[in-house]
Amino acid sequence: MKRLDRYLAQLFVTRWLSLLVATLVLMGVLDSLGNSDVLPPGATLGDGLQLMALRMPVLFDRMALFTLLLAVLLTFATLVRHSELVILAGAGLSPLRQVRAMAPAILVAGLVSVLVIDLAVPPSARRIAEWVGPDAFSDPGQRVGDTLWIAEPEAFIEIGSVASERLERLTFFERAPDAGVVALTTARAAVFEQNGWRLEGVEQTRFDAAPPAPRVRWETDQTPQTLTKLGGDPRNLSLVDLGRMQRFGRGGGGEIGVAVGMGIGFCFFILDGVLKTLAASGGVAVWLAVGAPILALALLAAWLLYRCERLA
Repeated sequence: MKRLDRYLAQLFVTRWLSLLVATLVLMGVLDSLGNSDVLPPGATLGDGLQLMALRMPVLFDRMALFTLLLAVLLTFATLVRHSELVILAGAGLSPLRQVRAMAPAILVAGLVSVLVIDLAVPPSARRIAEWVGPDAFSDPGQRVGDTLWIAEPEAFIEIGSVASERLERLTFFERAPDAGVVALTTARAAVFEQNGWRLEGVEQTRFDAAPPAPRVRWETDQTPQTLTKLGGDPRNLSLVDLGRMQRFGRGGGGEIGVAVGMGIGFCFFILDGVLKTLAASGGVAVWLAVGAPILALALLAAWLLYRCERLA
């Protein structure tokens, strides 16, 4: 069986590597041709080849999972074409056992893909952003404008745009210990210095009885590099950078609510389908099969509404 396991693993690996190289070359050529307009004026053939090379890790990220799946299908197609699948089945090797034989190779290929993506994508994305601009390859709808939000203990900060060591249009929502906003400070720009950011064109509006005291500096751990990473596409960050950047987010984003809502809806349809199937076979009463999922969803909605009202 060990020899058979090695044979199936070898079939998968050779097809995965062949498919990966072919698709990367094809997609790299098509991508460089389709995005040649992002190159600076007067770009040469060498610039086009350099752009294609820099885009290879990003394209690999987009296609890694697809190539793994397709390689598994091509492996089984090869076994069918050579009538080997019939021999394996006749020898008592079940489909599950065949997949288990390839599982270690698939797992290793997946881990290698994750490692390559994590190590190669961030530097290539930064090099492209420095060369042709940070928004040249942004996905439509991925970002709305250039506004960047930072959460810090004393304030929420909105940054209009990040340009190397200079920030434009900053707004500080100054917070009190009870999380209420006590002042609104705006700055026309901020210039990076050794120990923080020097603010320019500062104005402040206070909502408490204290006299205005606009800040002239923004003392923070944020550097031009960290702000550039925060404003970039999350898919172009390494896992280490994602972990570092997460603590600066606003938190409580709507994406979590959408995911929870999708999960609740999925559970509702599963429960509804199971109970109706049982009702059709006489396992449960019809009224229970129809009413139980609706009642459970209504009770959950009422509890969530009550909880939101209490928190408000």
